[in-house]
This record gives sequence, C-alpha cells and structure tokens, in this order.
Amino acid sequence: MKKPTARSLLAKLFGPSARGISIEKSVLAGYAKVRGSTVCVIGTCDGTYVDNAAALRLAAHVIECIEKHPKTPIVMLVDSAGQQPNRVAEMLGLASYFGHLLSCLELARRKGH
Repeated sequence: MKKPTARSLLAKLFGPSARGISIEKSVLAGYAKVRGSTVCVIGTCDGTYVDNAAALRLAAHVIECIEKHPKTPIVMLVDSAGQQPNRVAEMLGLASYFGHLLSCLELARRKGH
C-alpha cells in the first residue's frame, strides 16, 4: 500500500483550505479552516529530522500567528525522526533553538491560542 503524501493528508484534515498551508523542506506552516473557523497550522512531515532552521521557521510562524491572529487555535502536526544528529547543529545550539520554539508556543498558550 502506498504511503499517503503530506499534501493528501492535509487535504483530508482541512479540505480545500489546506491550500493555505505551505510545505518547505518538510516544514508545514500556514492557515486552514476547521468547521468554518481559522486555525494556525505548524509542523513537520515526511519523517524529517528537525534542525535549527526548521525550529526557527516554526517559531516564526507561531509568532506571526500571535501577532496577526489573536487567540486563533494552533494545530501542530508532527511526522519527525526527531532532532537532527549533527555536530554542526549541536555546536550552533540546537537545544536553544528548540527552547525558543517551546517558549513561543508557551507565549501563544498564555495569550489564549
């Protein structure tokens, strides 16, 4: 049986509004509709490893959602192999990038998302 694509799974979850979600280097970011209400969507797909750049892109989208769409629910979808086991990423502070993403998500929670 053929594994479904990220795009087809998004279409099943969000219908036609899934077109508002971009996929760049296996990172999901965008907006979709659930029962007529807008949701902010972030996440990963394709069993990717999450690196510093991916964590920053996800955090930036959460911040955008906080600033431009107050109290909009955030849906996080994850299909990941975990963090990328890479010495360069570790030297650049991969844990702090994840910490930044978690801080952004906590701020969103506190602001009613």
